Amino acid sequence: MHIYEYLFAGLILIAILLASSMIAATMPNPQLSVSEKEDVKTEAEKIMTQILLDPGQPYNWGSDTSIDQTKLTGFGLAKYGESTREAYVLDPDNVQRLDSDNAGALYIPPNTTATLLNLAGEYGFTLEIHPVLNVTKSETSTSKYTVTVTSEYQTIPIVNARINSTLFYYNSGGIINSATAANSTGFDGRCILDFSSGSLDIQTGMLTITVNYLGIHTVKNYPIGSHLEQAFLIGNNILLRSNSSIVSTNITEVITTKQSDQYVISSFNSTASNNGPQDYQLAFDEPTMFMVLAPSSDYQTLIYASRNVDLIYSTIPQLASSTASPLLSYTLERTAMIGDTAYTVSLMLWRMSF
Repeated sequence: MHIYEYLFAGLILIAILLASSMIAATMPNPQLSVSEKEDVKTEAEKIMTQILLDPGQPYNWGSDTSIDQTKLTGFGLAKYGESTREAYVLDPDNVQRLDSDNAGALYIPPNTTATLLNLAGEYGFTLEIHPVLNVTKSETSTSKYTVTVTSEYQTIPIVNARINSTLFYYNSGGIINSATAANSTGFDGRCILDFSSGSLDIQTGMLTITVNYLGIHTVKNYPIGSHLEQAFLIGNNILLRSNSSIVSTNITEVITTKQSDQYVISSFNSTASNNGPQDYQLAFDEPTMFMVLAPSSDYQTLIYASRNVDLIYSTIPQLASSTASPLLSYTLERTAMIGDTAYTVSLMLWRMSF
């Protein structure tokens, strides 16, 4: 064979080897991919456990308005108890601090939480907390409301759920009155709440609904009409959003109480002391309180503050509103209680560095 033929054959072999090595380098390593996913899964389970079982540090960081993000040294949402601790029972004030709409200046940003959980720079996360039952309402006519109860993802109607409701209404004279109605959902998950027997003409009020279904309980609040202003409820503090003030001797605290196998809505009159501009401290802080109502000092506006929770909390806000998932991510869910309401807590964790 001629020497040029040997050289040509050698060049072909070298080209084949180079091409093979390049292809091998670009192909994913299955074992490495599986290992990385397992690492993300393990980390997600560890983080979820800390979030749901650890109260954080200081343990009262949620309710103490003097503790901001710079004073928080540990993160967790569990309710702290000096004698006993129940698993997957969250502190409503801790959770409030994750909602910018309900916490104002006391809001804890996701990047601060990532640092406290030792995730910063390596992992990103999205934490979602939603009621187990999805409750919506629409106004059928004056003083009549249609309530629809479905599964969390709005796919399955909840049949025979018991609805207890209270309509708190304001008459601009500083008096907060109430009326009640009850019903059960039909095959389509709907029922009508009828308050018309009292010939009510509601201009300003708050419709509060409690849903009981096979031991699952959910509370929802709906502002009715105009002249309402939302405030923050952190611990036993009412923090106003504007320069308005309230009648501190005429506050209504709204709570849930268990009667037989159902929860119903109750309320009682309370007072508050003025701690400074836009800051009022309640005289009583009942454990099952989820809302306060107070007339403004000009008797024109009904001010309300609620501990209802429905939030998406993410280190990447754009991802929170998207259905897409990062490449190396893992999602897990748990059911937890906040007050008397059952919630689904979902954590998606993803790897940011490789």
